[in-house]
Amino acid sequence: CAEAWAAAVAEQRPVDLMVVKLPKREVSAKFKERMTWEANAHPVIFNHRPGVPTGGDYDHTSEHYWPNHSGGGTYIRLELPETRIKILEVKARVKALDQGWGGEGNAGVAVVLLDGGGNTLAYSVQSLKDHGEKTLEWVMTPEDSGASFPNQEGSKECDSVCAEGEGLVLELRPFTPNWGGWSVSALEGELKATILG
Repeated sequence: CAEAWAAAVAEQRPVDLMVVKLPKREVSAKFKERMTWEANAHPVIFNHRPGVPTGGDYDHTSEHYWPNHSGGGTYIRLELPETRIKILEVKARVKALDQGWGGEGNAGVAVVLLDGGGNTLAYSVQSLKDHGEKTLEWVMTPEDSGASFPNQEGSKECDSVCAEGEGLVLELRPFTPNWGGWSVSALEGELKATILG
């Protein structure tokens, strides 16, 4: 193809071009039911592939890295088309609350991007800064993760959930530190993705 193009340019003759328009569309998933994850009763929020950076001052195996001492689970799962797509934007909304001591902002909700094999590719976090029901809403784009996690500023995000690939999955995952007496609950939420392809 490149050779034919170069020859046509050199000979100054017209070239037949084919334009393929990829559809831009929005896909979404909603859920409305109270679910609670208690400290030490659930697996860690996710397991990174070896070598995935955390964005913090420590590596992904450190006990100080919040996913290594926080448990939780999937509240909403949005399976994207199995064909190759590009995620242009992700919007998350969730009503959640934590149970802990002092409203320290160590619990929260993560939007996690997974590949077809279930491996974590990227995440964006919003923390619960105070006790009581809170509605967290954020928008993720390739340029901005939309994340907010003041207690873990260096690891509030990893890569971008707006990626390109096949068989991708987005999950909304509430999490709580595995400290005695702590828990996190989700009451309702929605996950939307604008995709190309």
